[in-house]
Amino acid sequence: MGKQITFYIDKEIEKDLVHYVITNGGEILFEGDNPKPKSVTSLPEPFSVKAWFKLYLYKADLGDLKFITLPNNRKIIDSTASPVIEFSRTERGREE
Repeated sequence: MGKQITFYIDKEIEKDLVHYVITNGGEILFEGDNPKPKSVTSLPEPFSVKAWFKLYLYKADLGDLKFITLPNNRKIIDSTASPVIEFSRTERGREE
């Protein structure tokens, strides 16, 4: 069972977090409309595309990803069975 922690960060700290995860062997995973989640190295402007507000932080050393296959054969991450941190981006798109 996981624990939910809510905190808010600004655009610069978000960039620092992405850089930290990637330079320390982690990945940022994005589901979107992709057949299977893909690894990304940068984040677009918030809410510029469907589902960009929700990402997953993942490090392969911690275990394998588990997937749920949807009726259309699209695979999404099973966040309760995978060693991921679900990362919901701070909503700031309406402010800018």
